[in-house]
Amino acid sequence: MKDNIEKIKRAEDEAKALIEKANFEHDRIIKEAKKKSEEISEKIIDDAKKKKAEILENAKKEADLKVQPIIEEAKLKSKNVLNIKDEVLKPYVDAVIERIVVDNGNS
Repeated sequence: MKDNIEKIKRAEDEAKALIEKANFEHDRIIKEAKKKSEEISEKIIDDAKKKKAEILENAKKEADLKVQPIIEEAKLKSKNVLNIKDEVLKPYVDAVIERIVVDNGNS
């Protein structure tokens, strides 16, 4: 009988040890899974930030390419306007002034 009690006690101790080992393994697996999921999340966020920066950089380059001819044309036109001689502009300025004076005089 004493032998049976010893066997039961050993079986209980072994079961207890197995439960502790299973709980430890459970906690280790959960901890490892959390760590792995954090690493994956960080990688996804880093990749998204890199992709965002790449998209913005490409958009800026594309915008610069599209706008450059417009800017050059505007510079040329403003340069042409600034290069108009006073004697060429005088008749137009006089016409505008005359119109303002006439319109204000009839009010």
